[in-house]
Amino acid sequence: MLNYNFLSFPRSGFHLVSDLLKVIFKEHNLNFKFCEFYNCCRTIPCKNNSNVMKNHDFDNDYNIFNNTKYIVLYRKDKILQLEAFYRYHISCHSYSYNINELINFCKKENQYYDRFINKWVNNDNINILKIEYYDLINAPIEHIKKIILFTNPNIILNDLIIQNIIEKSNIKIYNELNKDIYDELKKII
Repeated sequence: MLNYNFLSFPRSGFHLVSDLLKVIFKEHNLNFKFCEFYNCCRTIPCKNNSNVMKNHDFDNDYNIFNNTKYIVLYRKDKILQLEAFYRYHISCHSYSYNINELINFCKKENQYYDRFINKWVNNDNINILKIEYYDLINAPIEHIKKIILFTNPNIILNDLIIQNIIEKSNIKIYNELNKDIYDELKKII
């Protein structure tokens, strides 16, 4: 059975990856059953037998096991990562974009980012595949194939199917942070 354990800092491209995998798996006659830890069963592994699991490791309690493979999605630019997380946060609560609130949010989530990166990205464990958001956006075919083959190296993929699916997905960068705001955040983070 295909098993994908995603550890994703919020707003690192997981839903893009998940949407692509869902279509690619269907085209390759592979099972795709998704579990978002926080909205599903809150168990590891998923008690509903999902084979694609997502977790943000908010509480730093997700264990790394030597016999399990993990795919980690993140942005290496902390400011862009936290600002994207802030935009998601305000969209969930119907708030308006506010620079002072953004600064406070970034100060608050700064430790979470550092902890996540230190645990999942600055880790030389060969069972952890790290995919940086902008690398994914700039070379989606390469990185989607890398994700699929990471946990299942014997799968035969149809490159043409994957290329067609990705070309139809209209992948793009969703944020362009104003340079003045970026520079202001850089002073405090």
